[in-house]
Amino acid sequence: MKIIHLTVVRELPGGIQKQLFFEYEPARDEKAYSWETHAWHDYPAESPFVSQVPAFFRFVFLRQIFAWFQIIKLSRKCDYLLVRHMPFDPFGFLFSPFIKNRITVHHTKEVEEMVLVRPGWKGRMASRLEDYAGRFTLKRNFAIAGVTQEIVDYQRARAGGVVPGVVYPNGISAGSVALLGDERSGETFNLVFICTEFSSWHGLERLFDSALYCQSGQDSLAIRVHLIGRISEHQRERINSSKALSRVFIEHGILSEREYRKVMSRCDAGVGSLALEEKGLREASTLKVREMLAMGLPVVSGHVDSSLPESFPFYEIYPEGSVDLKKAATLFGARKFSRQEVRRAAEPFITKTNAMKGVVDFLAS
Repeated sequence: MKIIHLTVVRELPGGIQKQLFFEYEPARDEKAYSWETHAWHDYPAESPFVSQVPAFFRFVFLRQIFAWFQIIKLSRKCDYLLVRHMPFDPFGFLFSPFIKNRITVHHTKEVEEMVLVRPGWKGRMASRLEDYAGRFTLKRNFAIAGVTQEIVDYQRARAGGVVPGVVYPNGISAGSVALLGDERSGETFNLVFICTEFSSWHGLERLFDSALYCQSGQDSLAIRVHLIGRISEHQRERINSSKALSRVFIEHGILSEREYRKVMSRCDAGVGSLALEEKGLREASTLKVREMLAMGLPVVSGHVDSSLPESFPFYEIYPEGSVDLKKAATLFGARKFSRQEVRRAAEPFITKTNAMKGVVDFLAS
């Protein structure tokens, strides 16, 4: 069986490049099946599986035409072609009926997300186009893949329930993520909240509320929350205007990997997204959670993770992002476990090779 996975976007963010690398690297040594990874974006290629879109096609819609040229060409060279879904793509009306082995890969509920990503009339128009064009192309898929069961069910419903679906969660190569050093104090409970930019669905404001609640009363908790990434002026003002929050939250800004790992080595746990329902989601499969677990950090989060079982001891869910920091400190503070223990427990659930094998088994059946 030969599978090709194609991604064509304006820019490949670091997270997507990592995700594709974790797929590309083990596939080269796989003997049971053939899996190729191809990605195109507008910028110079920095990885062996990435190419630069020709200059003429580096515009909205022209890039999508170029993507369909690649889809047509690659679909003839494999048994199954996985394609990262291209939202608000009008050319699906023209080309999708002729590609019989195409499986679109979905990372979100695109119709809802368009309005969040592009506020105003542009977002509403993009959402409307995605609603019609996406539904048309989905019905002509061989199958649908999504990073969570929730997303698979959503996309299958858009396709009228007639197209089969498979969960293809994000994953990592645990061996490529080094364990953190261990500089935990055992007295202060240190959390790390890391992302490029603290958008509304990350739920930083909910963590403010949780911190204020746990600081009230006689038995207030010794806690520090390290913020790595860009926070908004409003978020900064809220921290600075509160003595309680300014004691708890430490803003580090954007850091290099060496710098943020140094901060994280002092931490007892990491924080996942706390307000995903703003994107219409209850489940997620984020690279951030997988990397923290591979580093040896437990995670507190506001959502279900599609790869982790309910009984998994190092991923604690707080519905609606209302983190009980005192409970979290009881579970994960005071150096109760080693970094290696967290990593060992998580590895079977977070590796990309296991996720790829799940897709292969689905297609073989």
